[in-house]
Amino acid sequence: MSLDVRNFSCNEARAFGLEACLACGASEAVSNSLADAIVAAEIAGRPEVGFRHLIDYLHGFLEGRIAKDAMPSITAPLPTCLHSDASLGIAQLGFDLAYNRLTDMC
Repeated sequence: MSLDVRNFSCNEARAFGLEACLACGASEAVSNSLADAIVAAEIAGRPEVGFRHLIDYLHGFLEGRIAKDAMPSITAPLPTCLHSDASLGIAQLGFDLAYNRLTDMC
């Protein structure tokens, strides 16, 4: 059996991930965050949470297991602690939304 392998630039890979998420009904915020995360995972040498895992997310969107448009809520229960509730969506968007606030706390 022959596999058809294609190499993508980072920009092409991100665009592919973004388009796939949007095609499955994910919001723009969710799609952008997930596309960034899968490309970052591939670059970091963690393919098991990169494009391989994207398929699971796409199925989750289509099957209703993952909220397509959930906006995480970020709270600060303690002065040096953030809590992100993904609201049944993806954790990556919560990380993205909390990042600047977290670095400001340090």
